[in-house]
Amino acid sequence: MEENIFDRVAEFYDEIFPKHIYEYYISKRINFIRKICPDTNIKILDVGCGTGNLIYRLSKYGYNVLGIDISSKMVEIANQKLPGKVKIGNILSLDFQDNIFDLVIAIVMLHHLENYKNVKKAIKEMVRVTKKSGIILIWEHNPLNPYWYLLMKKVPQDTGKEKLIPVSFIIKSLKENGIVIEKIMKSGFAPEFVPQWCLNFIDFFEKGIQKIFPLNLFLAHNIIVGRKE
Repeated sequence: MEENIFDRVAEFYDEIFPKHIYEYYISKRINFIRKICPDTNIKILDVGCGTGNLIYRLSKYGYNVLGIDISSKMVEIANQKLPGKVKIGNILSLDFQDNIFDLVIAIVMLHHLENYKNVKKAIKEMVRVTKKSGIILIWEHNPLNPYWYLLMKKVPQDTGKEKLIPVSFIIKSLKENGIVIEKIMKSGFAPEFVPQWCLNFIDFFEKGIQKIFPLNLFLAHNIIVGRKE
């Protein structure tokens, strides 16, 4: 993973996509997390938290949040929102004790690890720091969706070294580390060029597609929820 690419894009990272698209997807993730973890009296770790927007919003609902990111510039921006709650860290070697987080999340970051060996190591680390009976949430690009291969050539944070990860590989890696899979689903249908006025229609359409095989195979993201035995 190129450590400095995110330093270079940090100042404008939150503006890469139109505001309504960014809000659409971050709201989806917040609502999902609140659904799987309605009790706010938990400790959450976001690995690869970027500028900290997701955990900042979660903190507003009362969750105890921490974040790490490999980019010092991203961490600097995140700490302006969440002072002392975000630090520089590498998912391949998390600087935390075993079994201390109730929920560990990786949101569209594993594909930046460039190869399957790193992904397996990252998942192992995520499991290590998760409490027994705690939850791991991985929300990752779906390699079956052909639009990713176009979009990733346009966004400044992608260098061409990224590796889209099949959902089967993520599930296998989680199970190898003692995780019981509780939920697998696909989500996301709105590309970045969709105007704000039609987002409600897109959302309604997506909910229909989620129930239709094989169309549901091509939604934008794979979402995997597992619990540590």
